[in-house]
Amino acid sequence: MCAGCGYSTQSLIDPRYKTVYVETFDNRTFYPGFEVSLTRALVNEINSKTNLRVVPRNQADTVITGQITDFQQYVLTEDPHDNVREMQVTAYVDMTWTDRRTGQPIKTVRNYTGSEQIKFDVGETLETATSELFRDLAQELVEQLEAEW
Repeated sequence: MCAGCGYSTQSLIDPRYKTVYVETFDNRTFYPGFEVSLTRALVNEINSKTNLRVVPRNQADTVITGQITDFQQYVLTEDPHDNVREMQVTAYVDMTWTDRRTGQPIKTVRNYTGSEQIKFDVGETLETATSELFRDLAQELVEQLEAEW
């Protein structure tokens, strides 16, 4: 039915790579724990959206390293009493995916940016916003692992 439509059930990750080790991201911000949250979200995304298996470093074909280089908060709206009602949080991330056997980078992503808005009036918190932010960033970073066609 769909002959020639351009869809494929094959992974978009280069088939030469079967396994990956994801090193805990460095965190160059003043927000402890963000590195663990982003790394966990990235591992979950790799497991659910790719054919790569996440394994210990000594068993991996490839290694992902990265860092959260910056995290910023911007007030968007305040109420008449100067209480923050809405805020935007933005994270900046670098990531390198390396072929462990050759030591050569497969893909390098620099200054990748993700943002999320927090609406305190509806019960959102910095924690819920950053969780969503890191989940979104992980999805986008996994898309960066796809082979260029």
